[in-house]
Amino acid sequence: MKVDTKAKNSQNKMRNAGFSLIEVTISIAITAVALVSLMGMLPAGMKTMREAADRAVETRIHQQVLSEIQLASWPARYKYDYRSGGGAGVRFYDDQGIQIEDSDTDFDLIHVYTARINVPTKGQKLPKSIGESASTYSGVFVPAATDADPNLQLVIVEITSVIDDAFKKASGFDDDKFLKTIRTFQATITKMGRDF
Repeated sequence: MKVDTKAKNSQNKMRNAGFSLIEVTISIAITAVALVSLMGMLPAGMKTMREAADRAVETRIHQQVLSEIQLASWPARYKYDYRSGGGAGVRFYDDQGIQIEDSDTDFDLIHVYTARINVPTKGQKLPKSIGESASTYSGVFVPAATDADPNLQLVIVEITSVIDDAFKKASGFDDDKFLKTIRTFQATITKMGRDF
């Protein structure tokens, strides 16, 4: 009986071609360490993504407010101030930066951002969120001018994403408890053209 050495060699090679138990264990350990490291980075990545989305929406809200004030007639700009009593100074927005009204049926479900608009006049206190609560506004100055320029107006928009019963619309912006949650945007607008 003749033994086929080629067949026997190929059977030995096939038997030796697999991975040993030690090699498999090491590869599983390396994969586990890599997966744990990646899973640990997920919360930080999610937080960064959420903060970036908040900043984008808050910037959009700020731009909408500034555009609306600048398109209004120049004397009417003060009606946007939250102290004017007209209700235009505190606004509510959804997660896309679209303004919503208190009367919406699902207001509590879709309300994400609250914005307070400050269009200060001379002598009014500036908001706490800019660190100037004790000082009063004296107007926008231009170089080498002694009086405020009547064609420039400071607009401060405070935006927060706090949804808390204790916040209570405009009064929450002055509460020290919520001060760190407020993002403040300041801009100077100018009188454009004639009043219509």
